[in-house]
Amino acid sequence: MDSLKMKEVIISLCAWLIFLSFTFFLKPLKADELKVALARFSPDDIEFDGDISDWQEAGYPSVRLSEKEVVYGKEGWEGEEDAMVKVFFAYDDGYLYLGVKGKDDKHVRTQKFEYGEDHLEIWISLPESGSVRKSVLSYFPGRKFPTARGGVRWIDTSTGKSKGVAGAKFREKYLANEGWEAELKIPWKSMPDIYRRLPETMWGVAFIDTDNYHIRTKESILATGWRGEEPELSLIELEDIKEAVDKFLETISLKGSSVTYSYSNVAMDGREEVIVQAGTSFAVMGHGFKGGQGFVYVTLPVSGKNDIQSFELADVTDDGRNELIFKYYQRDEKKDYSVKIMAIYGFWGEDMRRLFLQEIEVNRGNKSASSNVQILEGALKGKTVIKVSAGNVKGWTKETYEPRKESEVFPLILPWMEEKTAYYIFRDGAFERENSQAVEKILSSPVKKKALKRK
Repeated sequence: MDSLKMKEVIISLCAWLIFLSFTFFLKPLKADELKVALARFSPDDIEFDGDISDWQEAGYPSVRLSEKEVVYGKEGWEGEEDAMVKVFFAYDDGYLYLGVKGKDDKHVRTQKFEYGEDHLEIWISLPESGSVRKSVLSYFPGRKFPTARGGVRWIDTSTGKSKGVAGAKFREKYLANEGWEAELKIPWKSMPDIYRRLPETMWGVAFIDTDNYHIRTKESILATGWRGEEPELSLIELEDIKEAVDKFLETISLKGSSVTYSYSNVAMDGREEVIVQAGTSFAVMGHGFKGGQGFVYVTLPVSGKNDIQSFELADVTDDGRNELIFKYYQRDEKKDYSVKIMAIYGFWGEDMRRLFLQEIEVNRGNKSASSNVQILEGALKGKTVIKVSAGNVKGWTKETYEPRKESEVFPLILPWMEEKTAYYIFRDGAFERENSQAVEKILSSPVKKKALKRK
């Protein structure tokens, strides 16, 4: 074997030994050690330019790895000039954001992104039945040769190999003798299971310092424990939102009124919010929503609380969060007239908007007409469909019935209409009517089963 081949074998062996020893030493640390917390990201606070001074000014939570966090190779760690890192955490509905400041006297990096090189690791773990599934998100700083692609990677902890994270973006800033800074923007769509179960996640941070470029033997590993204090899956203590409730009641001029509470994940990050009902108004607030102090609310267009027939929570947009579903009556007592409405409200960022509005019953004197409404969960290629079909009519005919002139409301489906069924699917922020024949063709098609392979 020639010397060049021997050198490659030695480097590969050393990299593998580094990975094995790293896996051995980095056990889940105690819960009372340094915490990892997430905060809501605001574009008003942060400019994505590689400079993280604005993260500190905005007060975003951070983890600092220094002497107390050296979990391997204390004898090789020679102070913060040798290796130190500080990581800021933030998130919104689209991305996980990281601000990173590091010091490293000997920067060991190649364009192969090998496990034995200097890099930062973010451990993201989810509890499974009887075990914990850990995903390791890594960042390989470019420093003297910034890399436009590939620096944010998944690491396979069983092999030590890595691959780029789709859609990840980052900006770096080299600070000469002061080290380096970076800002990372990682889409949740590259890890949708983690985003959906964000309250259950356990987090950790590690920095692997490798000071020998040729052999790539690690000098030390700095790491935190698991589990941040936020987000947490727990019911909101009513005392925690008392100030927000008081502001809500003052806003709708019902200060001092009695309220009722419902708990559900309807907005933001996977944690449960609290829905507060006061009279005909419903407000949403919670720990992970508008800093825990703000709220949004909707007031239903009814005469009084008794006109609200029902309030339900269900996921009809297939985003893993529940929407607010109301059925209520609008009445005109003088004309002996009433209409029953089904309304669905959901969230887009921090704003609540109306997604669907459908007539389901009209009454005038002794005359009445109705439609049947069904929510078919996952019926159309995994998408939820709202099906509205013709119901009963009493006292009216095709010639005598006059539909309401209300452009925002989908009208009743009646027996004399050419299409006796309407289908609605959520897309681009609202429910839209689909071609009935096309939908029915798909719904009536038998589900194809994969044939078993013969051995």
